[in-house]
Amino acid sequence: MAALTGTAQCTATGSWPGPWQCSQGQSWPTTSQQVKRKHLKYFIFRKPFVVFDEQFTEEKITKEVEYFQKEPSYERTYGWAWLMKLQEELERSESEAGPAWAEVLRPLTQEIVSLWTEFQPKLVYPLRVGQHTNTAFGLSLAIDYARTIGDTSFEDLIKHNSSVFFLVDE
Repeated sequence: MAALTGTAQCTATGSWPGPWQCSQGQSWPTTSQQVKRKHLKYFIFRKPFVVFDEQFTEEKITKEVEYFQKEPSYERTYGWAWLMKLQEELERSESEAGPAWAEVLRPLTQEIVSLWTEFQPKLVYPLRVGQHTNTAFGLSLAIDYARTIGDTSFEDLIKHNSSVFFLVDE
């Protein structure tokens, strides 16, 4: 994400292959966390977590937060949604490292929740095309995150906007 742009490092992958959401869109961090939760005993599934340890640091996440404070619309809302999905999985993680990674990533996720909370009331109609800009896609990942961590205020905002946008759909 952000510090990634300035430092040519990707917090999630350790490289910069393109937009941050490319690594998120392929969802390997989320999938890896799901696999680890269920299949930690298999050595092959441990390798990605070495990368997590190296990349999920307070220093790198602080740079990400600072970037979003300067560029609040960056990755809106597709990248935001994948970050929330990753945070959700880390919060639910049964691995030893999951809670530590969740704690390190939390300030960035909280920044994105703040940005999304500001953005939702400004959105006057849903974007219904594609995946990257599709409002329903982003909100579906965001509401899962809100429910997992118990953020009822954010969940209520998502439900309100979703109802306004999609309840009349046939």
